[in-house]
Amino acid sequence: MGPQTTAAALPFLASLVQRECNVIIAVGRAPLAAVSQDAARYQAVRFVAVGGQLSTRNVTVVSTTGAPIRTAVDRLVTSAVQASGTS
Repeated sequence: MGPQTTAAALPFLASLVQRECNVIIAVGRAPLAAVSQDAARYQAVRFVAVGGQLSTRNVTVVSTTGAPIRTAVDRLVTSAVQASGTS
């Protein structure tokens, strides 16, 4: 809700973590900025950054060019869910 800013996206990101989401997909400037800023705080969470640039231990970047995005995201989410031991 509201403007698409990093400041607005950070509490939303924190709320997803508090809900114990194992995989969080970020798309768009504000969500990507929030992941870039706070992903290191949430090492137990896997992040998929569509079109982002940050790639760390718990952040995987999906390029917006080349292979179909939907296939790449599906593969990453399935792998992350399986690795987390939840279904």
